[in-house]
Parts: sequence; C-alpha cells; structure tokens
Amino acid sequence: MKNCSSCEGTLAPFVYEPLGTRRNSRVVTCSSCGLCQTFQNEDSEHGKRTLSSDAGWGNVRHAKGVRLEAQQVNLKKLLTTMPETSAVLDIGSSRGQFIEWCQSNFPRFTFVGIESDEKIANTFESSDIKVFIEKIERVEFQENEKFDFIFCNHTLEHVDQLNLILGLMSKLLKTNGLIWIDVPNLEGIRDPFVIEEFFIDKHNFHFEFATLSNVLASIGFEVKENFSDNLNLVFVVAKSGERKPPRIRTAITSEDFTNYRNSLIQNRLKLPEIARMLESKSNIAIYGAGRILDALIRYGELKIGDIPIADRYLWKNASDLGINIQNPEAINWREFSEVFVLGRSSIPAITLWLETQGAEKVTPISSIWPRENEV
Repeated sequence: MKNCSSCEGTLAPFVYEPLGTRRNSRVVTCSSCGLCQTFQNEDSEHGKRTLSSDAGWGNVRHAKGVRLEAQQVNLKKLLTTMPETSAVLDIGSSRGQFIEWCQSNFPRFTFVGIESDEKIANTFESSDIKVFIEKIERVEFQENEKFDFIFCNHTLEHVDQLNLILGLMSKLLKTNGLIWIDVPNLEGIRDPFVIEEFFIDKHNFHFEFATLSNVLASIGFEVKENFSDNLNLVFVVAKSGERKPPRIRTAITSEDFTNYRNSLIQNRLKLPEIARMLESKSNIAIYGAGRILDALIRYGELKIGDIPIADRYLWKNASDLGINIQNPEAINWREFSEVFVLGRSSIPAITLWLETQGAEKVTPISSIWPRENEV
C-alpha cells in the first residue's frame, strides 16, 4: 500500500480509472488530507506527442502559452508591484514564453529558467537567459541564490515529489517574495459538458481549492491572491512563517468521480450528432485544434474534408500530427459564413478576436450542444 505523497497518510482504494490510459493509471485520494493523486506504470511510448482527448494526451506543450495569455492582465498588475530589478525563476519554462513576455514588459528583471525537455528548452529565443535543462530537484543553485518571484505555470501537477518541490521553492524564495502557481482545477470534473478526459497520464496530482491550500499551508505558505476559475486554480502565495498540519478538506467526493465518468461517456455519445451538423454546413471554419476536435473526430467520426482548422498555438507545434492546422493570422475570416470555436475558458477572448477580424458569425461548441431528449 502506497502512502500519500504530501502528508504520508493512507491512500483509499482507487476511485477512478482514466479512459484511454497508456500507463494503467489509477486515481486515488488520501484519507488523511484528501489530496487526489494518480499512480501509474511506465509508458512504452513516453514522450509521444498526441492531441488525444483520452488520458494519453500530452507532450505538445502548448498549455503554458494559453495560460500565460489568459492571465497577462493579472500578472502585469502583480509584477508592477515587484522591485524594479527583481530576480525571477521560471520553473517549467517550456519555450520561454513567460520570460520573453516579461523581458518586453519588465526589462530590468533578471531571469533563470528551468526546463527538463532539452528539445523544448532549445527553442528559447533569448540567448542571454540562463536555462537549466534539468528537473528542479537536480539543479545546483548558488548557495545564497534567492528570487523575488517564482513562476510555476501548469508544472506542479507533473512533479514526482510534491513536498520536495514546494520545499525547494520556499528555500529559493526571498523573505518578501511571491510565487505564482497555476494548475488544472479538479472541480472541473463537475462540468456537465465534459468531453475530454481530465485525468491525463502525465499528471501525478489533481488539485482542488481546498487541497492545494492545504498542501501549501503545510509547507509554510499563505495565499495572497486568488485568480482561479472553474477550470484552473491560480494562487499567488508568500511565506507565512508557520507550517500548518494538513487536515481533511475536500469538496470533491466519490460521487463526483462516478458522475464525472457517466457524464464523460454520455457526452461522447452526443458527438456524432454535432459532427453531422458541422458536416452539413457549407463555408464554415473551425477555430481550435485541440482535444475537443480530437473527440469529435474520434468519437463523433467527424469528416473534416475541406473545413479549415486554425489554432494560435497548435499550428506551430502540432501540424504534423495528422491534421492540417493553419495560422489564424493568415486566414481571412470574413470569407466564412460561420466560425465554430472548440474551446472552453478561452472562448470569450477567441470570439472577440475573431469578431475584430471580421468574422460574420462566431459560435462556441456549447451553443450547439444537443438537448437531453435528443441523445
């Protein structure tokens, strides 16, 4: 029997088996602190890039750019309050999007990046940035090296040793420093329109508001700002000066896991109807080439034909995965009678952008979802 990776408490029997897992993943919760975790076997196709709507999704590495764009206003407002010559650590730097954005807005900041994927790290455009191509627990920092701001964007859910990583972050943070943490929100499994498997194989931890707060307090952090929504938890934290013992605090129950599985299965049964509707229309385009599109193709048997597919992030990083993905900037959106947006939290921003580009009609997938009696 394995123990909780955070509080060492006893893990309950698994509560969910992800659909399409390549690692025989099993989702469990801790009976002591409630933290939700995934245990899995090794994957013979580790590192394979896929846009799968099932648990096998991963290695495309576009989420960090999406999340940076979504939180730019809050980030800029926060960083404006930091010392003008702040030292910044970016954990899980990916292609360097955050550092490059910071350089253009806060030119006197200094940066250190950490990215364990050498192929991704080598795409950094800023040659003067110090980047460790390694996992953070293996990086050897200088003895007195400290940072004013630590950025951890959709990284914490991937780590192997949660408390170790958070402890290192505390050690590297200056007394009055701040940490930005952005992770997927487990409470998103309550979304009645869920189509994509939430519990992907590459995620070891699944946080809800209560359990993330709990873990952070046990390390000696307190939440200063909260920019969360129903799909993502976004905390700005600082050192509190005391560690609080973890206690059981959860909103997600075993019933939620059961309801989630049922919703996921039932919603995928509705996808053929949506696919046939899209195929019946002429002169349309699709914005969004990610997991919702994969679900429409995989479970709705959508025939794309000559429907243009565009995606701001995936046209660069995933056009070789079987779908011709175009650069949205290179498309004349005025040419189409209707543009369907396959997304979630990004829909308002995408809709606004498409309208400024002259799109005649913009329709999110939620607007064409079949009514219950039409399944």
